[in-house]
Amino acid sequence: MRRLDCAGKCGGDLTFDVCEVCGGSGKPDGNCDCFGNVDDCAGVCGGKAKKDVCGKCNGKGIPEGDCDCFGNTLNC
Repeated sequence: MRRLDCAGKCGGDLTFDVCEVCGGSGKPDGNCDCFGNVDDCAGVCGGKAKKDVCGKCNGKGIPEGDCDCFGNTLNC
């Protein structure tokens, strides 16, 4: 007995992908889900975390009193 694929074709070979699209190709490269989201710097899919000027995820930037990201306070 032949079965219908996801497009309704008898004996067809189309299946649903991970995003539930018949014959789809799945999540686009670089996306962490089917809705176009990507991982933020904390590894959260669709999260809002960003790197600060010092390269730290969700950091606060250059600490007050310092003139760079390395704790230097002289010759600013």
